[in-house]
Amino acid sequence: MKNKKLALKMLSLLIVMNLNIFAQDTLRVMTYNLLNYGNFPPGYCDISVNNPTDKDEYLRTIIDYTKPDIFVVNEIGDNATYHDRILDSILNINGISSFQRANITNIAYSYIINQLYYNSDKLTLHSQEIVNTYIRDINLYRLYYNSPELALYNDTVFLNCIVCHLKSGSNSSDESSRATMTINAMNYLNNNNIAGNCFFMGDFNVKNSSEQAFQNLINYPNPSIRFYDPVNQIGTWYNNSSFAAFHTQSSNYYSNGCASGGGLDDRFDFILASDEIIYGTDDVQYVNNSYWAVGQDGSHFNSSVEYQGNNSVPSTVLNSLLEMSDHLPVILDIEIAQIPVSVKENISDESICINLNNPVKEQLKINIQAIEKQSLTLEIISHYGQLLFSQKIYIHEGKTDFTLAMNKFSSGLYILKISNETSILKVQKIIKL
Repeated sequence: MKNKKLALKMLSLLIVMNLNIFAQDTLRVMTYNLLNYGNFPPGYCDISVNNPTDKDEYLRTIIDYTKPDIFVVNEIGDNATYHDRILDSILNINGISSFQRANITNIAYSYIINQLYYNSDKLTLHSQEIVNTYIRDINLYRLYYNSPELALYNDTVFLNCIVCHLKSGSNSSDESSRATMTINAMNYLNNNNIAGNCFFMGDFNVKNSSEQAFQNLINYPNPSIRFYDPVNQIGTWYNNSSFAAFHTQSSNYYSNGCASGGGLDDRFDFILASDEIIYGTDDVQYVNNSYWAVGQDGSHFNSSVEYQGNNSVPSTVLNSLLEMSDHLPVILDIEIAQIPVSVKENISDESICINLNNPVKEQLKINIQAIEKQSLTLEIISHYGQLLFSQKIYIHEGKTDFTLAMNKFSSGLYILKISNETSILKVQKIIKL
């Protein structure tokens, strides 16, 4: 696939067209256990303590604060009314109309299921699959980025979101069930060659990283599909103050029968990522230090999220986190390599003519014809918009040749930008072989 992408891009570079500088777009990913939203088990979580109208207001406040582009949820009832209710009364409000959702699945016949919502201005849902049906469905949602590259190369960036809600409980049978669920999912990924940009996310219900369910994810025999903790906080999370900044459950100290109590002492909710996302090797990169259990300030171990004050979020958000669920949502940001559509490849100046060899093997050779001497700035920019090289060059009246050694640059796609003090003279994609 990568060779095909490179070939398509090389072919496109041989065609005279308006091309653009690479830049980045940042997307926010969020997972949240909604605690029986649209599901009303009699006797402990009925509408008297689980009123959807109240929860709508709390969730609106949280969404308005976090502003996710990808929003995955656990513990929503399987009635489509409540899936659409989140779209119509929480996400697509106040002038926003771009959010869509995935199809509902419930092959496992659970009372509570998963769902994915996404910002269709930036993303399109390509497909969805079920990778486990034991206890509860584990869903695989395959999205692609609505990039200008679609028009240029008929290609774009894909992102796989595997969403799970593993079996709760602490006995050996519960642990065995969780392990079965994750190994089923990982085997599906392996057998169907699903790799690349992947998240494994949701409510894992694990208390330590040595549990087999978690080990199946981070130490699967095929290393190309293993998952990684973006914050590298591996260990025994349960009732361990060393992980206080990462605990996600319970946001409440006192139970109301529906929400669990006891305060924040468990790390149940995760967004794990493939190495492609961690290291940015396939056009998607985790933004360092963006991973956060929203409202977690690290100072509420074994207490409610609001106890004795919490300045990590506004007070309205803090109250909504307390009342909405006994879990905290988890967010992270990713950067997508993309091409904005504003700058032409050749921004010409009649007083200067610039030519170069492309593709490039060892040396980039630039020939400049100018009617007067002047100072220029030459820059090499990465696929992610990072400035990799910058140098002032001085040209003479007439012909000037400049050679840049490219042997230290990896094979791939780069941007050459040449400018003077007043304008950009040339912007061109170059292929390093």
